[in-house]
Amino acid sequence: MPIVVLAYLASALLGLGLTGEAGAMAVIWPANGLVVGLLAGWMGRPYWPAIAGCGGSAVAAHMIYGDSFATAALLGCLNFLEIALGVYLLLRLGGQVFELTRLKDLRIIFLVGAMVAAVGASMASLLLPAFQEVSRGELWLGWFSGETAGMWLGLPLGLTFAEGPKLLHPYTRQSLRRQALEAFLILLAVGALVALAFAWHFPSPGLFTPILLWIALRRGPAATAAAVLVFSLLFTVAISAGGWLPAGHTSWSITPLKLQVLLLCTTVPPLALAVLAREREFTCLELKRRHNENALYRAMVQELPDCLNVKGLEGRFIAANPATARLMGASSPEALLGRTDHDFYPADLADRYARDERTFLARKETIVIEQPMLFPDGSQGWLSSLKAPFHDAAGALVGIVTHNRDITRRKQLEIELADAKRQLEEAIASMPDGFAVLGPDGRIVMCNQQYRELLPLAADLGAMDRRPRPDPSVASKVSNVVLHDVDQEPARGTGAAFVRQSGLQEIRLSDGRWLDARSHAVADGSLIVCLRDITERKQLELQLATAKAQVEDALQSMADGFAVFDGDDRLELCNDRYQEIFASNKDLIRPGISREELVRATAIRGGYIGVDSSSLDDFVHRTVNFREGNRNCQMADGRWIDISARRTRRGGTMFVYRDITERKLLETQLHHRANHDPMTKLANRAMFHDELERRRLHAVRTSTKLGVMMIDLDRFKAVNDTYGHEVGDRLLIEIAKRLKESVRDGDVVARLGGDEFVVLATGRSDGDGFAALATRLIERLGDRLVVGTITLTPACSLGLAVFPDDLESADDLVLAADRALYAAKAAGRGSWSRYKPELAHPSDLSPSGHPNCPAAS
Repeated sequence: MPIVVLAYLASALLGLGLTGEAGAMAVIWPANGLVVGLLAGWMGRPYWPAIAGCGGSAVAAHMIYGDSFATAALLGCLNFLEIALGVYLLLRLGGQVFELTRLKDLRIIFLVGAMVAAVGASMASLLLPAFQEVSRGELWLGWFSGETAGMWLGLPLGLTFAEGPKLLHPYTRQSLRRQALEAFLILLAVGALVALAFAWHFPSPGLFTPILLWIALRRGPAATAAAVLVFSLLFTVAISAGGWLPAGHTSWSITPLKLQVLLLCTTVPPLALAVLAREREFTCLELKRRHNENALYRAMVQELPDCLNVKGLEGRFIAANPATARLMGASSPEALLGRTDHDFYPADLADRYARDERTFLARKETIVIEQPMLFPDGSQGWLSSLKAPFHDAAGALVGIVTHNRDITRRKQLEIELADAKRQLEEAIASMPDGFAVLGPDGRIVMCNQQYRELLPLAADLGAMDRRPRPDPSVASKVSNVVLHDVDQEPARGTGAAFVRQSGLQEIRLSDGRWLDARSHAVADGSLIVCLRDITERKQLELQLATAKAQVEDALQSMADGFAVFDGDDRLELCNDRYQEIFASNKDLIRPGISREELVRATAIRGGYIGVDSSSLDDFVHRTVNFREGNRNCQMADGRWIDISARRTRRGGTMFVYRDITERKLLETQLHHRANHDPMTKLANRAMFHDELERRRLHAVRTSTKLGVMMIDLDRFKAVNDTYGHEVGDRLLIEIAKRLKESVRDGDVVARLGGDEFVVLATGRSDGDGFAALATRLIERLGDRLVVGTITLTPACSLGLAVFPDDLESADDLVLAADRALYAAKAAGRGSWSRYKPELAHPSDLSPSGHPNCPAAS
């Protein structure tokens, strides 16, 4: 828009400054025509701002050349009106896309220019009575002639510039040299004509007509419009300045009107010639295009694989392509001309074709029908025939255009498809599951009886009769579908709102039934749905879940640890108590871990007592192979675990782990009390006899000797009677302590009762070792003992019997040692004696004297 306003201002100043006549009127006023052409070529772009700007430019131009503001404003308004009227008339008469390519367009330009000039002149003669000292008629004529000349000369150039390169010849690098040469020749010709005009004193603008005609024929309307306008302005400037006078004249006597007529007569013919040449060029291009299109259409018809032919109203061929000839068994398309279907087909088939054509002629509308066909090789098939009316140039119906396509294969496929559909329907009907196809709109396209039985209300609402979809509020009241845990609304009258997407869902109905809904989306937006009643399965799953929950509760409430390993010895399940028992491996306990891993990890982490790296593999092997029965295992923290194993029906193993630590402690205490003397903590008589028998058997296996030493305190009764039982008890405890300190770790010291003790010595290979032990015991037991304030010097007697040297049975050994003890007492007490065979007679063992109280101080 700024460019248009500046162009208008420049052209207005040029018109007023160089061609001014009688004040504000100009010989040529091209500004309005140039702007109207530019704006009309904008094709729908907003032009009112540009028109207003041009009106303001006109006001500025007139004020620059001395007109008052009132006069300049009035003239600006008149120019505004002329430009707006010119744009409106040009678009109204020439259309929204105005191109200067026909003589009709040039006539419209001349008509619009004259109409705009007439309106402007009329308004000026009414509004400017005192503009010049001329009559209204002269004012009107001067305004009209100047404005008409400006519109006729400026409008074509404005249109060509607005339309851009559509009317301009293209310029390329290859043509620059040629274009420069042409411009040089034009300038040379113009210079020669000017020189001749001055030489001959003949200033007629007609001298330049050949140059303008050459530009019109060579360069087209755009260059011609520019040359015409430039020539007109230059010639007018030359005349106004008095620079070009006829011979013998000192000034021009020509009037502006005559000058305008002279210019138009010189410039309009070349412009008309340029438009005519362009019109003929476009006409030739159009004819060539149509010729090429016709040739293309003919080639397409000839190469078309389908049959295309034209028949007259009487049924005779008047045109056909080679495909039609091949279909009908003719040698060429020309062989069909003038003949009918009866010349090529059996009578019944030809009669059918004739009936179809009569039906078409009665309707006179394009139809597509399927017709049976007998091919030249004798095979039968089908044709899809499109029949359309054929009119002549006057629009009268003169024949029938027929397009035939062989659809034999398609018909065969349709028959096969129908058979496949029938088989599919039979298969769907015999399915135990419900089956339905939903259209893109969610309505049921088809369904089997099982689907209707599963969803009777929904199937009725979405039946294939395509009844209008019921209101959702009504459908929700009658539908028997209620969804649970599915993010979908209830059925919307189709019974399948819950399967609008591909996938698998489980749906619970309001009557308590469960359905397994499998759906698959296809490309056209339809949905294939398969429903299966899984109510019984869901009930069983519920019962199973309840049973599992009960089992889980039972397992977790057990006081014992529980674990089940499968046939591969991998953990299947366990309760919390099991994890508490084996807390050191809690991070490893998980379903699937092998029992060997758990046992080995527990052993490595020091969970079992008495298992080191040397015995690890053997321990793991024995533990893993334990799969049935009971066994006790002591953990490193002192706990005792009772393990009960039982094989399962599936080949696995079920283990119950019970913590029996308290029971083991109690058993240990009871066993200790039953086998030990409560005061001295030594083994009692029962434990002594058990150990004697066990060690005797071991001595037999290892061929070693076993010594039995019976020990009795001398005059112990006197200690009790003299110092009391408390001192006596402390004496017995000290004697027991000295005995344990004097024997080896593997020997057994026992108290048989009262002041009677026994030592069971093992591991000696000969009798000398037992003798040395007996001597050491007599000496150690004879050491002084302080009890409170009392000093005692105890003394004891000892009898020794050795297995197997002396006797072999356990009872005989005890009896022999006892007899040896009495022999020692008889010998004087404070000594020991070994069993001899002669001591077997009781009469020889009677002790002499009575015990006396040990020395005390």
